[in-house]
Amino acid sequence: MPDREKVIKGFELCLKTIEEPDCRKECLYYEACQKYEGRVIFQPLMRDALALLKEQEPRVMTLGEIFTAQKTDTWYEIRNEETIHPLMLVETENSIKNQCAYFWPGTVAPIKGYGKTWRCWTARPTDERRKAVKWE
Repeated sequence: MPDREKVIKGFELCLKTIEEPDCRKECLYYEACQKYEGRVIFQPLMRDALALLKEQEPRVMTLGEIFTAQKTDTWYEIRNEETIHPLMLVETENSIKNQCAYFWPGTVAPIKGYGKTWRCWTARPTDERRKAVKWE
């Protein structure tokens, strides 16, 4: 997994080198960059930046992630409904014993239905993304 701070520093230095072309002293990517016909190719930096951006894409959470999250914001989706709801998981420790997930405000979801009748996302997905990700 790419280091966020390393990527930010790399971009800052790349922008700085437009004015000061020698980034050897500070850049964490300097050794990995390639020279091609007098130009520097920033493939390692671009690869890491792309990976960081993809990590931020909404994805369906696993059931385990829901119960290990500490009051995390989630997006709750019910199968065959057009809307998706922003919710906050309130109870994690006792939820498994009760076979339900408890969300604020006032939503209770049976664990046995996870992935079949309801699911949670790490961020709000687009309608296209929701349709593209298959249910169990």
